[in-house]
Amino acid sequence: MIEEFSLFLNKYFSEQKAQINEAILVTIKWVLKEEFVHEFENTTLDKITTKITDPIIDRIATKILENIKEDLMSKDMLFNIISGMVKEFFLRNDEQKELKTLEDG
Repeated sequence: MIEEFSLFLNKYFSEQKAQINEAILVTIKWVLKEEFVHEFENTTLDKITTKITDPIIDRIATKILENIKEDLMSKDMLFNIISGMVKEFFLRNDEQKELKTLEDG
């Protein structure tokens, strides 16, 4: 699960590079991996989608902002980026699970 999330982060951020400062990208990746492991390492994908809540994303956004030295991004903007990214990750995984179920069926 963590490996899947790491691969997703790398791909997602390579697509977003033009929009986000490189130093911020590194910080976002680091905090997300740390928080992701802390929040979800013993959880299955099915349970995670119900655990992704605004307070969790808000806490992660706050932690990222604490670790970014430059004031280049508002919390709202960061919240939207993280929220969209996390939801996209689980949406992609759900789609892959559905495809696998259809193939196995």
